[in-house]
Amino acid sequence: MVLWCNSIACIKKSGNTKYTNDFTDFSLILLTSKPPKMKFIRLIYFLLLISLAAGSASCQQGKNTNAVASTVSAPEFKKVIDQKEGILLDVRTPEEFAEGHLPGAINIDYNASGFKEELNKLDKTKTYEVYCRSGKRSGNATNMMVSEGFNKVINLDGGILAWQENGYEVQK
Repeated sequence: MVLWCNSIACIKKSGNTKYTNDFTDFSLILLTSKPPKMKFIRLIYFLLLISLAAGSASCQQGKNTNAVASTVSAPEFKKVIDQKEGILLDVRTPEEFAEGHLPGAINIDYNASGFKEELNKLDKTKTYEVYCRSGKRSGNATNMMVSEGFNKVINLDGGILAWQENGYEVQK
């Protein structure tokens, strides 16, 4: 009979002879007359990995599964900011912001090295209305904000360019 394991350490008993190795690093031991098939070992490892992944996913903290993110047109964005229920966030560079921005907007540069840290200083329970020049950076910022646990983030489709095309006010 052979005591088989998934590491180098094992016991083999054949007749009156017994061979042993150190067993301190076992993770799986099977008692059998033949070595287990590789498919069986792979199945065991696969199931172990699945259970670890499921356990780690359920243990994530700070993630908001009720978060709402949306991208809206300039007219719809105007309706939202006119309600004055959210915080208007411009994610362009400070130079772009100085050239013209939506009235009441605060500026946090998406391309700055400390962008994520600056986001995490904000109140995640508030609604944020986010825009940039064309919608790409604000779309990425929106996704990042949702992954960081922000409750509600609204992105301006087409950015400030779409805002200006619709004839809406820009403050310098």
